[in-house]
Amino acid sequence: ALLIDQGANVPMKALREGLIRAKNTNSTLMLFGHRPLFESSGEKYGFGVSRLDSILAESKKLGLRTYTMSQLIALSRR
Repeated sequence: ALLIDQGANVPMKALREGLIRAKNTNSTLMLFGHRPLFESSGEKYGFGVSRLDSILAESKKLGLRTYTMSQLIALSRR
């Protein structure tokens, strides 16, 4: 699991490597953050929506499935 909040300072390269590793090992990478930020700010406990868009685009390019927490909860109840 990786924290994607701005205060975590995880570079996009590391996130990309995590996605590639998840694909290559057929495993799960969980990304989490406190709240979406629609504008740039010095907020430590939040993640940029544009960054999330980049992560999701990279996931799609790699052919990875993505789920929200709500979707995972629904799947676990089946």
